[in-house]
Amino acid sequence: MTPSRSADRGDDRSVAILFASCYGHTRRYADWLTEQLQATGCTVRLIDARAAEDPVGLLAGAEGILDVIIGLGGNYGGSVQGMGAFADAVRARPDARALFATVAWASPTQTETIRKLHEKAIPADIAPRVTAFHLRGGIDHPRLSLKHRTKMLALKTYLMSKPESARTEDDRETLQFWGQTKDFTDPAALEPIVAAALAE
Repeated sequence: MTPSRSADRGDDRSVAILFASCYGHTRRYADWLTEQLQATGCTVRLIDARAAEDPVGLLAGAEGILDVIIGLGGNYGGSVQGMGAFADAVRARPDARALFATVAWASPTQTETIRKLHEKAIPADIAPRVTAFHLRGGIDHPRLSLKHRTKMLALKTYLMSKPESARTEDDRETLQFWGQTKDFTDPAALEPIVAAALAE
């Protein structure tokens, strides 16, 4: 069994951050989170789940203590990037605390939408161990892939068919910033995740 660190070691903890980013918003959060945790005295391993040849192997085969695994994944049309690697890492390190944050256009105030997203994305076998969070990302229309552009066009058609009175604030912002680049990322939004990583 992988060793775990006792609570009396304070904030000198070992943290692994696995992230999967398509357009940079999730990567930005991963970098900020690394800086914030390192500032508390944590040792942080930052792993790009899309670029690493074997991201899970980096953790499963690592020697020594791993206190916390944090996953950050962008949500694209209901598909959360990096969840597979995060889930495998959590299974490989059963003594580590598990935190996961989705990153998406949706505002954190859309609690029911986010709850359903987390319920769908997090595998049932690890769900009891995972504390889930949500971070607001952004949109970069000029850089969207053909697949994501097609999904966004379908979303726009749907939103335009809704009466104005039935549209949420997220719906209105989607239409307002259509074709543009809009960034809602905020390093202060990471405070609850940092607190959870450091909690006894």
